[in-house]
Amino acid sequence: MHPADQRNPSGTPRAAASPPGELQSFQPPVVSHRSTGGGWHVKCSLIFTEDTAKMAMDDQEALAQIQQMVKFILNEAKDKAQEIEARALEDFNIEKLKLVQQMKDKIRQEFDKKAKKLEVQRSIDRSTAINKARLRRIAAQEQVVTEVYAQSQKQLAAICSDTARYKELLVDLIVQGLLRLLESEVIIRCREMDRPVVESILPAAAAKYSKILNEEAGLKKTVKLSIDKLGRYLPPPPSGDSSVPSCCGGVILLTADGRISCDNTLDARLRMVVTECSPAIRMHLFTTPIKH
Repeated sequence: MHPADQRNPSGTPRAAASPPGELQSFQPPVVSHRSTGGGWHVKCSLIFTEDTAKMAMDDQEALAQIQQMVKFILNEAKDKAQEIEARALEDFNIEKLKLVQQMKDKIRQEFDKKAKKLEVQRSIDRSTAINKARLRRIAAQEQVVTEVYAQSQKQLAAICSDTARYKELLVDLIVQGLLRLLESEVIIRCREMDRPVVESILPAAAAKYSKILNEEAGLKKTVKLSIDKLGRYLPPPPSGDSSVPSCCGGVILLTADGRISCDNTLDARLRMVVTECSPAIRMHLFTTPIKH
């Protein structure tokens, strides 16, 4: 029999049963006006109405619970989102601080590097300036010494104008050279203009040499002196042109074979004095001498 065809004892059709798990829709109670069995029919309708109302209330409670769960889930999601956002902001700030610190360290390192490089360059520039100033000072002092040397040359050249004094000087220069060579025959080389004077003093120079050897060493020794026969003379007096060879006076002594010589010119003596007495000369000329 079909459910729709089922009837109550009163003869009214029964309501069709809802499928399992499906809520029944609310229907108002049906009151039958039939005379037969009317009281029982009203009672069943009232019971059905109470069950339906109870089920409707259960649906409302379930809906309220669902809404409460949805609200709870949304609140949880909101809190979680806020927590994630706060953590992301914190991580961002930490990374930003790291990057800022790294850039600060990098800038500081670059600054220190440039500062050191600048300091090194300043030290180099300072040393270079000091060296240049020192070189200029040395050059100026050398210029002064050169001028003193040139003035000394002029004064030596002026000695030749005093014939008597120059003869005595030539005798002493020849004797000094003879004592160094200790040869029995010596050749004398002089300026061409001094040849007459030198020839006139050769006997006196040889005699003085023999006398000194006899008195100082007890030796009896003579020497033969002669002017260079090859016609090789010393340069002329200074003319003011430093590029032209010159000689202020004096002589050069040579052995007979020409292998050994003794430069006893006034120029050689002056160079020797300047070399040996350079510290004293610089001390005299300059208040703060520069050490070489």
